[in-house]
Amino acid sequence: MARLFKEYDFYGMVQVKTNIPELQDFFSFFEGKEFPVQSGKRARINVEQQYRLNIDISAYSRVGDFLYHPQTDTLYFELPYPFPVQVMASGIASDNVTIMVSSTFLKLPTVMRGGINFTYLFREIFLLKLINRGCLFLHGASVAFANNGVVMTAFANTGKTYLSFGLAKSGLARMLADEYTVINEQGLMRAFPGMSALSPQTIKECAIEITGKEQFIMWLCQLRSFLMPFLFEPVIWVHATRIFSENARCPEVQARYLVFLQRGKAGFSKMDKREAFKKLVLLTENEFPCATNYFLQVYSFLRADFDLIEYQLRAQSIIKYFVEKTQDTFTFSFTPGNTEKLYSTIREHLGGE
Repeated sequence: MARLFKEYDFYGMVQVKTNIPELQDFFSFFEGKEFPVQSGKRARINVEQQYRLNIDISAYSRVGDFLYHPQTDTLYFELPYPFPVQVMASGIASDNVTIMVSSTFLKLPTVMRGGINFTYLFREIFLLKLINRGCLFLHGASVAFANNGVVMTAFANTGKTYLSFGLAKSGLARMLADEYTVINEQGLMRAFPGMSALSPQTIKECAIEITGKEQFIMWLCQLRSFLMPFLFEPVIWVHATRIFSENARCPEVQARYLVFLQRGKAGFSKMDKREAFKKLVLLTENEFPCATNYFLQVYSFLRADFDLIEYQLRAQSIIKYFVEKTQDTFTFSFTPGNTEKLYSTIREHLGGE
């Protein structure tokens, strides 16, 4: 059964109203909070799940696998299953977006959704609204050593959560985010505490307390990963605010260091900012591939005033200015384990005033 609708004000830039549990968990940190409106008008995204969407397809024109209604600016997608598999979005180019999806669509495995991943679709529409306001999500963990903001970015399964949680749990740094960091062109980093994917190693070495239920879920996840390692990872999802008190978190800080993580022999090496810009663009476009999103590509094809390539260029511009605002950029190679040595090495390079 769907939850009741809840509203979330994301730093005065985007207001999200939804009854989808996954999105409510994603934005739960912002529930009940109000922020001053930033960068002009606040965008609004209403996201709703229903069992079946009542669509009169006779009023729509077919465009490839999609149907489009120009009067209402609505793009619609469905699959010919004997049960409702539907998703539609209206006003994507505007600051008042409505997204609707059938509940059965959300429950289907991705391979059965016709190439449309609803979570990615919502996240990328949300990101476009941030880009319009000079902000961006980075796929990176972030911590603060006093007033020194540090972003640690990498491809998945490299150790962002492991390092950021360890530094915060040890008291060496304060936590902003372990997955997505909000940045702007002025080099400001904002926190986005959300659901964190915790591995058994992170739980053990960072001394994270989990409930009996979570221990059982972890056991099931490890079993599932053992049987089908090509499909599943042995992780559980826990909200960061449950792990770190308000004193252990940092709401915002100026970026000072940008660090690219990789596994290997421990050590820091300085990176040229031009190379850092290239790498950060690649990592961001890998995690938020707006320009290659099937749904958004069709919408951009239909709307002359909605140019995905222009959004891509704006995102790159934000990254460029953000990198320029940092003091130094590094590559940090490390191997999990010997945490005392690991954290002292990080502190030595990044913790100074």
